[in-house]
Amino acid sequence: MRNSARPDCGPGARYFAWLGALIVLGFFVLGFFADTERVSFHWPLPGYLALLPLLPALLRSWPRWARIATAWTAALGLVSMLGYYAAVSIPAIRAQSAVAKWYPSNFAGWDELAAAVRAQRASMPADTRIVADNFKLGAELGFALHDARIPVLMHPLNRKHGRAPQLQLWGLASAGRSDWGGKPVLLVVGASDVEYKHLLQRYHEICAWAGPLPPPRVVNVDHGRQRFVLFALDGNAGDPAASGSGQTCTTPAMAWLDRPVAGARVGQRFAVDGWAFKDGVGLARVEVLLDGAVVAQADYGRKQPGVAGFWKISSDPQHPRVGFHVRVDASALTPGRHWLGLRLHGRDGSVEDWSEQPVIIR
Repeated sequence: MRNSARPDCGPGARYFAWLGALIVLGFFVLGFFADTERVSFHWPLPGYLALLPLLPALLRSWPRWARIATAWTAALGLVSMLGYYAAVSIPAIRAQSAVAKWYPSNFAGWDELAAAVRAQRASMPADTRIVADNFKLGAELGFALHDARIPVLMHPLNRKHGRAPQLQLWGLASAGRSDWGGKPVLLVVGASDVEYKHLLQRYHEICAWAGPLPPPRVVNVDHGRQRFVLFALDGNAGDPAASGSGQTCTTPAMAWLDRPVAGARVGQRFAVDGWAFKDGVGLARVEVLLDGAVVAQADYGRKQPGVAGFWKISSDPQHPRVGFHVRVDASALTPGRHWLGLRLHGRDGSVEDWSEQPVIIR
């Protein structure tokens, strides 16, 4: 007599079991050899869907205590996940998690960016076109601004996520100034969408496509964990080829804090060291910020030959004197966690706030 407590082990059930198990277990094993940039928990979704029809029969075959434990585990998992999303939907909590690995970068900053784009767009001519740096920016801005026809530049993210062919088919792939003609353009760039080691190269590519870049408007969200750069390009920018034939590309500033490191415990008086540069024009001065307020002006112009050695394409005229040092007096602040940042003043009049990192003042 057939045991009604056992799950159905017919050919169909075995097929779904093997199909789902191979996909889920395969990605589970892959996770030990890949990082978060090369594996994602949603990739095994087809395996979950294949195993889902087998779940009721499997649960019926388990003892009552195991079914109760499974139900409680699932309920706790659901509450935990919903609690996480509820917490990071609160801007103050999300901002405090800016340096954490679980920061929800794909879901943060879009409202702030849309508000900045609206404000910048309002100050430009009526025929200004909005152009996005990559497909994510284009999609989010299109949703926020009710414009489904925002063109998108070539970008590694477009290829990585398979969006490049779609953009071509939809007529939204932009080659730059050659497509824009003489119209003014508001170019929106996701500075945090590119690995930092490739960011300067990305800026130079944009110069080649868009022509000379004006001083940018920087939008830092959650202490700069999400960072966007807006360029208001007029219709007389000229031939982009000029930036590669005698006219230097002026990019947004680049910077790094060598000391203190993120999360470091420091005294009420502590040293800040690092480097900063701005291709094309250079920097006039560097200010140090704590919680968004200027607390010191750095001694800028110290020799840092290793910076030009790493950023080989950099055209800052001040290399190798791009280092800075300053001692900060934070005695007026209460002990605890504070956010350390930089304000970079370009020789072209630009002012850019750099991403912040936490320090613990004792």
